Amino acid sequence: MSKITIFFLCLTNIVSSQTSKLKYEDIKHYYVFSGTLMDVRTHTPVIPNKVFGGLSPLFHKKNNYLTYWDHGLVTINSEGKFINSITLGFQSSASPDYKTILYNKEGDLWSANVNFSNGKLNGQKQLTQLGILANPAVCNWYGDHILLANNFQSGKNEMVLQLDSKSGNIEESFQFKHGEGKPVERSYFLSDKPASNVISPNRRYYLIVEKSTTPLVFDMKDFTNKPLNLPPLNNYFCSWISDTLAIVWAGDMYTSKIYKTNWENRTVEELLEGKSNIDVNRFRAESKLESRNRSHNISLDGGHILIPLKEEIKNANYMVMNLQDSGLKLINPQVIISNISKNYYWISGEAFIYRREGDLKTQGTWLYNIQTMQHVRLTPYLFQEVIVLPEANKVVFTANYNLFETDLKGSNPKQIGNKQYSTYNFYLQNFDPIIDTESFTHPATGSNSPNLVQQPIGSATTVKGKVQTKQGSNLRLRSEPSDTSTILTQIPNGSEVKIIAEDNKDVIVSGEKGKWLKIEYNGTVGWAWGGFIKKQ
Repeated sequence: MSKITIFFLCLTNIVSSQTSKLKYEDIKHYYVFSGTLMDVRTHTPVIPNKVFGGLSPLFHKKNNYLTYWDHGLVTINSEGKFINSITLGFQSSASPDYKTILYNKEGDLWSANVNFSNGKLNGQKQLTQLGILANPAVCNWYGDHILLANNFQSGKNEMVLQLDSKSGNIEESFQFKHGEGKPVERSYFLSDKPASNVISPNRRYYLIVEKSTTPLVFDMKDFTNKPLNLPPLNNYFCSWISDTLAIVWAGDMYTSKIYKTNWENRTVEELLEGKSNIDVNRFRAESKLESRNRSHNISLDGGHILIPLKEEIKNANYMVMNLQDSGLKLINPQVIISNISKNYYWISGEAFIYRREGDLKTQGTWLYNIQTMQHVRLTPYLFQEVIVLPEANKVVFTANYNLFETDLKGSNPKQIGNKQYSTYNFYLQNFDPIIDTESFTHPATGSNSPNLVQQPIGSATTVKGKVQTKQGSNLRLRSEPSDTSTILTQIPNGSEVKIIAEDNKDVIVSGEKGKWLKIEYNGTVGWAWGGFIKKQ
């Protein structure tokens, strides 16, 4: 019997025939194992015979349907049964919420709206009248604004174009030029997780850098450049705390500095200078986006960052920085983290899982708490991949080609299922869907459940508000008026928001009574507790 055959037989013991229905309220329990959507409570499939991966799917909350990318847009119901699909051509792209399609037709750009109920496109609209566009690749899509990399049919060199899909206005984007006037490489835009780390998680902001000049922030919302008050150095990279907050390393062969920056109001605070012992290459690698809203080296609450060292200090090869007071301290000297990519994973605001190599007594997967400076050995095997389900209080990881789970404190770690003998198709992913709160009816299912009761605020004018949290921490913007719903982003304290509506129920949070508010922040609409928002 081959190893691959053995793998699939063993995988069946984990991915058993027991299945449950896809439910919005259970999203916090879902993860992806080898392409199968699983429930962490039972480690059994939620939807059988479906493979997920790559782009974030769209979850239709009203009817528990799911739209995902599979050579086009495929919509399934809560039991995984096929509803409809839309096949897209090679020169087509879908918006981040899958509701709009951009495609090339006879050298011009067209858009169309997706009808999820019947799987058809409608509202086709011609956006340009040029007749010379060839295979435009969407680099970024934020609201109505789109960046395109394009080769013209006339043979003109590739360039980056900026398009307003609402007005149809299209022009060359001069923001994306090097000092010599050459267009930047397409890979700068096309990757969801660019190596340069200079694109915000929500894809709104870019850091534009030219030699010996002050860096600029390019804003997709209005296609404008604004200066970011950083020194004119040669190299920059970002560790993202949220969509607007980033830790920026800036340096050259003589200088190395670390700053805390707010890209919305472009404020800059210097945190660290002249630390020649920082391992910049590892720091850059560990700054890559780990999810849709933060970098790998940032703790889950955005309060701490791990900084790798070139040379060990007191047997420690990492230090941790408190981003609230810029305090620094070495990791427990007994904790030596392996010098490899993704050698640790934050699982909360104060703890991370790490790999430790050594003798048989110390080697394995460990959990370290930066507050207590204590560590717990979870297994003698080195982990391969880790995912965190914070609202379910679960951590799932693979080690020695086994599946393991523990809680956020490292209590009661245990192996799930039988040993795996092959690496083929063996991987873990978070299930991180985009939530669609709008309703649509499919002919086979009838009408959907009623909408939430909301009290509208303001009819002709928009009510503004300002975030004011007790401890000055970020305010979580959620998909629904519930503290268990999906976190869309985190709003920095002091930020202004637009208030759209408020829920009609009073709730108590941190001992105070208030209502959930539906708000808009930086183009993202969601719910936040009104006790931390002051109406203006």
